[in-house]
Amino acid sequence: MKTKLLLIGFFTLLFILGLTLIQINSAGKTLAENSAPTNETRPPMDIGKRDEARKTTGVISGTINSDFLKKYSASQFIGKYPAVVYLDKVEGTFTPSTEPFKMDQLKLVFLPRVLPILKGSTVRFLNNDKEDHNVFSPDVEKFNMGTWGYGGSKDRVFDRTGAYSILCDIHPEMIANIVVLDNPYFALLDKKNENGSAGFCITNVPPGKYNLKVWVEKNSDLKSVFKLFKDKTFEITVGSGQETAIDINPEKK
Repeated sequence: MKTKLLLIGFFTLLFILGLTLIQINSAGKTLAENSAPTNETRPPMDIGKRDEARKTTGVISGTINSDFLKKYSASQFIGKYPAVVYLDKVEGTFTPSTEPFKMDQLKLVFLPRVLPILKGSTVRFLNNDKEDHNVFSPDVEKFNMGTWGYGGSKDRVFDRTGAYSILCDIHPEMIANIVVLDNPYFALLDKKNENGSAGFCITNVPPGKYNLKVWVEKNSDLKSVFKLFKDKTFEITVGSGQETAIDINPEKK
């Protein structure tokens, strides 16, 4: 009888221990799941809020004037030397993305050629070439990130506005541009329209009057184009829930 009671007590104890271990394991999994890193930098916007944002903000769409493009091929602004269209001096505080932007080095070319970003953003420089590369800039905050080989990467935060020429001191033919801006209302002039013109689209713009500017890479191919756009501003008014179109002509007085 005593032996039977001892066996019942022993198996009861094992059962209780088993339940306790299951509860501990389940709690550990829940904690791990809640603390695990995620690729999401922010929660997705509620559909209702997104629609409301569309009602309270505007869109700017535009092209480079077709008469102007008769002298300068649209291909200069699409793909090869994409220009950056941006709004100048917009009031407000703007938070950069927590995810780094990427600039690669492949087949002795920086990719992309032009990268516009918001001030405070991080750029991750990759090297997917089978040889060493260097990254440096002589502009704004002059810097040299050193040299590294295939598969490596280095990050840099850009805290000052301006245009940075990105170069490699091992391969002088390599060049790219990072354009750091004060606000997020910018776009690459890289969309090809039905008539072959170079176009752009800036979304979620608060209603108001703005000065729009165009940044163009300063190089021998675009020397005359750079001079035309330098110090030029184009006035535009944006309404709530509206799309405002503009045809940019830097030759217009």
